[in-house]
Amino acid sequence: MESQFKEITFKSETEFNEWLEKTTHKKIFLKDKGQDLMKLWVSESGEILHANMQSSIWNGRFVNMETLAKNTNLCLWNNQTSEWDVMNFEVGVVK
Repeated sequence: MESQFKEITFKSETEFNEWLEKTTHKKIFLKDKGQDLMKLWVSESGEILHANMQSSIWNGRFVNMETLAKNTNLCLWNNQTSEWDVMNFEVGVVK
């Protein structure tokens, strides 16, 4: 899967926030189990647009939208294995 949004740059935080609001299809809130990553903004294709922490690590990766549901573990696409990886992050809320 190829990222459509990872390399986009913005002139200001306001421009970024407007783009994020317009482009976000789902917001994923993870259950707090002591990890820093708590919130992901995801496009309709499942591409991660932004994360509350360490965005450079997560942006451009893909969430499995078919399995995305409350109380399930987040599944992310692994380009090296061409398979979905089940992450140790439990989904709390999807909006």
